[in-house]
Amino acid sequence: MIEDELNVWFEDQIVGYLWRNNRGAMSFKYDDSWNKFSLSISLPLHKPHDDLTAHRFFANLLPEGSARDRLCRRFRCPDTDFDLLREIGSECAGAIAILPIEKDPDLDQSYQKLNDQSLKNSLKHMAHR
Repeated sequence: MIEDELNVWFEDQIVGYLWRNNRGAMSFKYDDSWNKFSLSISLPLHKPHDDLTAHRFFANLLPEGSARDRLCRRFRCPDTDFDLLREIGSECAGAIAILPIEKDPDLDQSYQKLNDQSLKNSLKHMAHR
């Protein structure tokens, strides 16, 4: 596994590549085949994006404060933007998924409807997780 590189996906298509430099800052480059839309006004298509611009965009997909602290403890990962994206990037806000380079997005996800009792039990035991 290459620890300092992640793939950015939209549905089943690769959008680009996110990596961390030796200072811990993230950079981003669109895949040559991606031409559908830019991820942000700050990340226009057809050019690599420096550490500061890319880092700000991708870091803003992550939770802050106590929610972030709990996730870092749960996944036993360092409290860095890149490490947290590696752990929860498939579940970030928005339509993109950020995954380790050896993984493809799971397009066959489904949800199980909870009845009232299951929901109550989950909430009751949440503090223990």
